[in-house]
Amino acid sequence: MSGHRLSGPNPGYGFGVSPTPNLSLDEHMEHIRNFRALVGPTTGYIEDD
Repeated sequence: MSGHRLSGPNPGYGFGVSPTPNLSLDEHMEHIRNFRALVGPTTGYIEDD
């Protein structure tokens, strides 16, 4: 994954997992995919229900 940014350019901004840090890589990636599914592709914001 060289060259791929895992968090934003601003300190403290990026993906995190709480409260279980002992996830497998597959589980962590699933959490990221689920989060990204919440974000509107046009706006970049989490859409309201």
